[in-house]
Amino acid sequence: MDRHSPRVLCACLSLAALAFAVAGSLNAAGPGAGAPAAVPNNGKPMSPATAAAFDRLKSLLGDWQGTTPDGHAVRVSYRLISGETCIQEMLDSSEGGGMVSIYCPDGDGLLMTHYCAANNQPRLRATKLSGDRNVLSFTYVDASNLPSEKIGHMHRLEVTFQDSDHFTQAWTYRNDGQDGTEKFTYSRKNG
Repeated sequence: MDRHSPRVLCACLSLAALAFAVAGSLNAAGPGAGAPAAVPNNGKPMSPATAAAFDRLKSLLGDWQGTTPDGHAVRVSYRLISGETCIQEMLDSSEGGGMVSIYCPDGDGLLMTHYCAANNQPRLRATKLSGDRNVLSFTYVDASNLPSEKIGHMHRLEVTFQDSDHFTQAWTYRNDGQDGTEKFTYSRKNG
């Protein structure tokens, strides 16, 4: 039978429609509904501390508005990606220049890759996952497109969860061995 025959075409279209229907029903049930349990590391489940930290980050899903230390407006949004195994953060400030960060379970920890406006991509790992549940601290591991650590790059991030509608981020930028930290304050965007 020719692969372009009407019968083969109908069968392919039927399978595609079924796949879209199943995907639509999972999405209609909300984020995380019907998703497989998070298994980030070669089929091994996350440790309880990693799962709790990742769930804490998932509490940020949605849109947020905030301010920089000098009063400029900033927006950030969070969504699940990659089969709901990672979280994408999209940061946009009124000063221009959006940035993206991706948070993923990695072995027995959380790894964040920050796609920076400085044109490098530092990777930071969450530390002390079993400590204070209201604070997640990420520390520099390495970076792509960074020929020397003397060149400016994000070196640390501390996320503090105040309540379900408020959180802060303290971003530390390192340039030539000198650190500068800026704290962003966010509120959940209503409607």
